[in-house]
Amino acid sequence: MKNGRDENFFDNRRSFIKKIGAASALSLTQINAFPFDQNPVERPDGAMQSEGSGKETKSIAELFEIKNLPRLRNFRTYLASSYDREGGNFDWSNFERIEKDASVVLDVTGPGMITRMWSANPSGILSIYLDDAQAEVQEDFEAFLNRVPMSFGQGLPPSVKAQATGGSLPTFEKKITKEGEPFGNTSYCVIPFKKRCKITLSKTDTIYYQFNYLLFDEPHGLPTFEVNKMEQSRGEYENIKKMLNWDMHAMPSSWQHKKGVVSLTAGSKASIFNEKGPLTIRQMTFSIKWPDGVRQAKHLKEKLLLRGYWDDDFQHNPSIKSPLSWFFFDYSLSKSDDYQTALIIKEGHTYASRFPMPVQRQAALDLINDSILDMGEISYDIAYELDAAWDPSLAHFKAIGHIEDSSFGHDRGNYRSEVMYRRNQTGAENYPLLRTWGEGHFIGDCFSIDGRESASRAIGECDEAAFIDDDPKRLMWGTGLEDYISDAWGFHKFIGQFSGVLRGNGLSGYRFHISDKITFKKKMLFTLEHGSSNNCSAIYKSMSYYYLKPTKPNPIIDEGWSPQDMGRYFTL
Repeated sequence: MKNGRDENFFDNRRSFIKKIGAASALSLTQINAFPFDQNPVERPDGAMQSEGSGKETKSIAELFEIKNLPRLRNFRTYLASSYDREGGNFDWSNFERIEKDASVVLDVTGPGMITRMWSANPSGILSIYLDDAQAEVQEDFEAFLNRVPMSFGQGLPPSVKAQATGGSLPTFEKKITKEGEPFGNTSYCVIPFKKRCKITLSKTDTIYYQFNYLLFDEPHGLPTFEVNKMEQSRGEYENIKKMLNWDMHAMPSSWQHKKGVVSLTAGSKASIFNEKGPLTIRQMTFSIKWPDGVRQAKHLKEKLLLRGYWDDDFQHNPSIKSPLSWFFFDYSLSKSDDYQTALIIKEGHTYASRFPMPVQRQAALDLINDSILDMGEISYDIAYELDAAWDPSLAHFKAIGHIEDSSFGHDRGNYRSEVMYRRNQTGAENYPLLRTWGEGHFIGDCFSIDGRESASRAIGECDEAAFIDDDPKRLMWGTGLEDYISDAWGFHKFIGQFSGVLRGNGLSGYRFHISDKITFKKKMLFTLEHGSSNNCSAIYKSMSYYYLKPTKPNPIIDEGWSPQDMGRYFTL
């Protein structure tokens, strides 16, 4: 036994990888890119089935509706990106294959949907072939991203674009940046298809890209995208934007409230919510005046804890387990700017979230002062609705905070030399934002990285990598942290509904997966590299938000064990 856990609990990862390779005849690169140890423990009969998840999608708006976040769905999530297939940082102009004068980005059979398109330097001709038709879209990549609904980003000025497409690192002047807009070009315009989707780009010297897409087990119910009818859908997308832009003070009169004010002495705990279900918590609001002193504020922001318990949660295994300020994106040492996103708002001393949190029998929330300092008054308002009956197609909300003080010895901060050629084909040293098993979907994260100044450029080059179920084809490997949050060429402060850069101390940002939630049936590991190919020492902090189907026994939530204690990757 080690730290209360059986060392034999972890199988040898390399032997498992060899078993997968023998069974599926995967290439060595594919095999090394899938770091799970073995199949999960068998669950009770039916535990992996999604009841009520096969309903057709009636409108594009359904994909963005916040009330639908807890609902289990019957699609699988994928990412096609230009990431370096050899594990380095040459994350441009890598494709599935080359055909004559075109480079194939993806070629999949449906039914499915494209849910997000991004590029740091969109150039060349984008061609999108849907079902059995000729090219539905065939136009300049940048022009298409700029004219479709749900698009944002300032793009690159012509002088800078010439550098970017030529393979050199662009140089910027402050006067060309627009405050509050990312450099990346992004669109969340949904492109449904019924049979097949093939996307190609004309050959260019350098192109960075990401295409997120869903594949469904059954017909999704939406008509295949037609570019000539795109303008007709613009009104629907404008309504979606309004829906995502919410007012934390405007709540329906039908909601019930649990309000109060508590002061917590050092080491004390307060129960702020304890109600019978079935119910759904619709909004949580907290008002807190942090100390003026930087050291005191930092200490309390890390030690004032939020715990949430649903149904069969044990006392030591809550569904929400994080510092209260981290839950609301606030990693700053003292004061931080206000922000409004699709799911979280900060206004002055007040925080609010609107993650739907359905429970069947009972819900409880605790505040814990785990510090050596007393905490002043905390006002809270937990708004909820009583439900007539429990809907078995719903999943429990989960939120986990994680911190890691990593050390890789000498940081290789020379961005254009050692950093570019380091290789990471396995993800074995990546920082884990989320490790879980069961059936559910990942809906977002926020992070803060406080590293050494000399390595700051390389820190931003950490790729995100998601390992899903036991399917190497569902490996989702990105092209860099700034790209993951829809920025490009560095980090530029902006606040968007789906993603943004908050700055504060160190580097902090967030990304929500609402229309592109990442589904899993058995287990999921979502990670970030420690800088490009794991070369940057830093203090890494994060929050992960996801939904998990209720099961017995309840899955153990990751407590942030060190890699040595966890064997880095896990089986539960």
